[in-house]
Amino acid sequence: DVTDFMPGLNEYVEPAWAAIRPSSHAELHGSAFFIPNAEAEGLDKQEAGYNVLDVTFTTYDGEVVENVGLYVPKKPYVEGSSLEAIPSYQYLKLLKDGAQEGNLAQH
Repeated sequence: DVTDFMPGLNEYVEPAWAAIRPSSHAELHGSAFFIPNAEAEGLDKQEAGYNVLDVTFTTYDGEVVENVGLYVPKKPYVEGSSLEAIPSYQYLKLLKDGAQEGNLAQH
């Protein structure tokens, strides 16, 4: 589920970032990009609050790609005690624009 938003100062000010949490009955729709190792190392440093999980990515055309890195929060989500917030306008727009550009399925 992409419903874990970390709080920002208000709805227009960063940060209010999205993160995913485990769900046995959900699908995660997104885009996969090839990132060369040298660039991936920089991204890993930038995203130091996340672990990278190797996942299987299946395209809408049915192509299966193994060992795709998925960034997940190091701090696990705990129902009732983890902080959540509405994403900032800017970040929500970024998510929506990216979904449209990537032609992701609408649900």
